[in-house]
Amino acid sequence: DLGARTFNVSIITLKDDKFEIKAMAETTLGGEDFDQRMVKHFVKEFERRHKKDISGNSRALRRVLTYMPQLLELCLSNSTWTSLKSV
Repeated sequence: DLGARTFNVSIITLKDDKFEIKAMAETTLGGEDFDQRMVKHFVKEFERRHKKDISGNSRALRRVLTYMPQLLELCLSNSTWTSLKSV
């Protein structure tokens, strides 16, 4: 289960109609971490293209976060392939 703040994983087996929990793990990695990583990427890209650092501008950062789905769609639709490392 990948939530906003946590990522929970369970490994179970089913044998003779009984579930057995083999392992469970919880981590603080969540969707917000992915969002922040993408915001950093777009802030860097903005600085590279416009020679302006917006990393200290909370309003600009909120706008990047708000429009991130459109930014990602634009990036992905303008290339024939992409790497997760680039995002």
